[in-house]
Amino acid sequence: MKEPFERSRSSHAQSTDRSRPTGPADLATLCGFVLVAVVVLVGWNPASPPIRAIVGLPLLFLAPGYAFVSLCFPAGSSPAGAETARGALGTRTPSDGERLALSFGSSLAILPILGLAIPSVASFELAPVVGSIAVVTVLAAVGAWLRRLRLAPARRYRPAFARRWSTLRWALLPTGSPLLAATNVVLAVSVVLAITTGGYALLSPQDGERYTGMQLLAEDEGGELVAAGYPTEIEPGESVPLTVAVDNQEHRDVTYDLVVRQERYVDGDRRDSEVIHESNLSVPDGETVHRDVAVTPTADSGQIRLVYLLYTDDVPSDPAPENAYRYTHLWIDVGDGSAGDDSDGTAPPPGAGEPGAGDEGPPDDDNESDGGDGGLGDDDDGDDEPGDGDGNESDSPAPPDDGSGGGGGNESGTGDSGTDPGAADEDEDEAGFDGDIGLRLLGR
Repeated sequence: MKEPFERSRSSHAQSTDRSRPTGPADLATLCGFVLVAVVVLVGWNPASPPIRAIVGLPLLFLAPGYAFVSLCFPAGSSPAGAETARGALGTRTPSDGERLALSFGSSLAILPILGLAIPSVASFELAPVVGSIAVVTVLAAVGAWLRRLRLAPARRYRPAFARRWSTLRWALLPTGSPLLAATNVVLAVSVVLAITTGGYALLSPQDGERYTGMQLLAEDEGGELVAAGYPTEIEPGESVPLTVAVDNQEHRDVTYDLVVRQERYVDGDRRDSEVIHESNLSVPDGETVHRDVAVTPTADSGQIRLVYLLYTDDVPSDPAPENAYRYTHLWIDVGDGSAGDDSDGTAPPPGAGEPGAGDEGPPDDDNESDGGDGGLGDDDDGDDEPGDGDGNESDSPAPPDDGSGGGGGNESGTGDSGTDPGAADEDEDEAGFDGDIGLRLLGR
């Protein structure tokens, strides 16, 4: 009597399963979840990591794989003793637990493929990533629904969540083995932690590097702003019109304080400094603002350095490159550029165009190769001795003169004697050459 009763109960369960609606409820739920995830992650984009993880983890590690598995296996598991339903990858169709495991593994296989394909069509940002996952999932779900329609209603896959939940609970927490139950719990917790960590790393906002770029620009002949053509000489009272470009990559809107400081140098030493311009620049996050800044130096003559200082906080009482957030500078000669300046009046190359390049000091007199310090050069006694020159070219022969007597410091002061120093050098070279030939003839 027991066997017929069990058989009748089994047939009753099968008839009950056939009488259930065969609509793709799981695929419809999947598509609805994907739509909600897109709205939350892209439209709302919450800053809270738990909310992003709750929505993003299933979207990443379950949704695309479940749609793909449903596409490959549209039929449900066959009852015991019945003919096995045929799936896309073979004659055996997976059970609900196997579908869940395959969904996770398929998602892990699909994500790298999307990661390689997205940069070729769009930037690797949140919206393209979420959108591509949603499109792939929905397309696979639609394909799975079409494949199910081609099967008989009794063979279509229908998830039995209540029955599978009891089976899963018995598998994780078997009553006969406490050690096995504890092992299963630890394994399940480890998997959840791994998925949570990976999902948080993928979905949490990445701030990246924070920085501010500063640059001095000048107009070329065509009216374009370029990092070249800076003014090097001006007349007293003449303004210096330049454009300051500030690039904000601080991941927030910033209002900068711009300070222009004038430094006057005499004989390579800074004599005084003063602030000649102050203004504010409001730069939105991720944008670059160009501000025309025309400053008028107060110096009447000599060499000056204009230092452009940028601050994000309050400007100190003594603005300087040492306390600025960013700075750049420009060397300019005022007037004839000879009063109190280096001997040749050549200004150092402008340091504009590179943030932080303003820490270069004025040129050293000792390093000037053409310094005009009265012809002293490296001579300590200050006497204009013959052949001394400027002290930096003493090892090289003097260039030939045209006999005018203007030796320019390289002659000994007897240029009016009509002696050609070039001829003397040629005589010495010929004597040395003859001596070499004599030594070779003697075999030495």
